Amino acid sequence: MQKIDAMIAELDMDKLRASIHTGEIEPRPYQWLVYEKTAEVIRKFGKQPKPSYVTASVGAGKTIMIAMIARRFQDMWWEGLVIARQGEIIEQDAEELWNLSVKNSLFSASLGRKAYAYPLIAGTEGTIINGLFDKTADDGTVTKSLLSDFSPRYILVDECHQVNWQDIISEQPETQYGVIMNELNRRCKAKYGHEVIVIGYTGSPFRGVESIKGAYWKHEIVNISTKYLVDLGFLVPTIFGGQDIEDLQYDLHEFASSDVDGVQDFTAEQLKQVELYRDWETDRKSVV
Repeated sequence: MQKIDAMIAELDMDKLRASIHTGEIEPRPYQWLVYEKTAEVIRKFGKQPKPSYVTASVGAGKTIMIAMIARRFQDMWWEGLVIARQGEIIEQDAEELWNLSVKNSLFSASLGRKAYAYPLIAGTEGTIINGLFDKTADDGTVTKSLLSDFSPRYILVDECHQVNWQDIISEQPETQYGVIMNELNRRCKAKYGHEVIVIGYTGSPFRGVESIKGAYWKHEIVNISTKYLVDLGFLVPTIFGGQDIEDLQYDLHEFASSDVDGVQDFTAEQLKQVELYRDWETDRKSVV
């Protein structure tokens, strides 16, 4: 029995199912495990603020995991933010939130929406930062921003490995994520008296070749690996060649690097391809 299965066996599934309404969606057992372990981290946040993250391979259903936690926060009437860098990812998150009857406002310029009626906002990094602060004209006239009063008590970060965590903990953050996280943390402490709760979700807990776990992301909640999903039958194993594996070639001409943070990036599909390769490479090396 794998460690994940042993942890699942200890769950009180009936109690968990009674704790939140998931409608017609029946989460997988490991998604309930992620929900329970994330809830444990959140319950400790008041005394031990620790931005934590869930590692969930492609196909694990991160959007459902995000929606489940958001559903619980909605039942508590908490204001919150689900944030991602790319519009297509946040659009998927927003749709899954609605599937679990979690009311949310989509706030993304790339999707043509800047709504903020509901306590939960699902938004993209660039649009969120542009809506946080009031604008002052040369004549002193102040234009109130759409999110100038927005004070979420929790932030769920999809694809959290894209966050420059070194910038967040720096004395003067310069990146978009750095400014957003620090400003919303300031507002949360001023309004509610506690640090903003931050939970990240990623298929690859590395920024470049460096693990994200450290000074900012302090705790990995659960790791739902590709191998585990393959063993359960949720994913088909990927086989790269055979004895001629050394001759294997990858066409990477579509991938281009960029020194512009948050502006030019890989598409969601490209990121999935990279994550799948990384998972395969890790499993291959462990076998070798």
